[in-house]
Parts: sequence; structure tokens; C-alpha cells
Amino acid sequence: MKMNESKTAPFGLAVVRIATGAMMLVGHGIPKVAEYSNYSISFPDPLGIGHQHSLWLVILSEVLGSACLILGVYPRVAALAGLISMMVAQVVHGNAPWHEHELASVYAVLFIAIATCGGGKFMLKE
Repeated sequence: MKMNESKTAPFGLAVVRIATGAMMLVGHGIPKVAEYSNYSISFPDPLGIGHQHSLWLVILSEVLGSACLILGVYPRVAALAGLISMMVAQVVHGNAPWHEHELASVYAVLFIAIATCGGGKFMLKE
């Protein structure tokens, strides 16, 4: 039996949006908030705005942006913020081995998909 793509795609996009937001929040955002004092001392400053300001921008993206993805509140905007963070992460890791770039690349692809295709079903505000 062939599934009707037009009926299942919005559900699949919702799964991608919610899972991406949850993984980013739990795996990256919350740990940065919990260990803020440790991170703020030596957090990379690729934009030249200071370690703490750079950390706050990332926390906003990883906590607020992830919450927006999970809830479905302006998911395209939240995905763009996440994409920018992942692009900066790629620059920060510079010439590091691929395994240090891989996770940021995977998140970047997910954010691109959400930004271009939308967040699917079960959203509060497109």
C-alpha cells in the first residue's frame, strides 16, 4: 500500500521540527545554561563581541530557538537562527577533524529543511 505523500509530509516535518528542537535544547542549550560560569570564561568569540555576548547569542538560539521549534512558534525564523549558529560553529572548529564538524553539519541540514519546507503540523504560529 502506497502512502499519500501529501498527507504524510506535514506530519514528517513536524517530527523533524520537534525532534531537532528537543535534541538541540537538551543536548546543547540546557548544558550551556547549567554550566554558564564555566563556558563564559573561554567561549569562542568569532564575531569579536566578547566571550559572554557570544555565549548569550548561542544560548538564545539553542534554548529560545529550540523552544520555538518544539512549540511551533515561528519555526522558520528559529531554524534560521539555528542555521546561523551552526555556520559559526563550523568556522570556530576551523581545520579540526571531520568528526568535530559533523554534528553541526547535520543540525545545519535539519535547520535548512525546516526553514525551507516549514514546520509541518501541530504549530502554534507559522
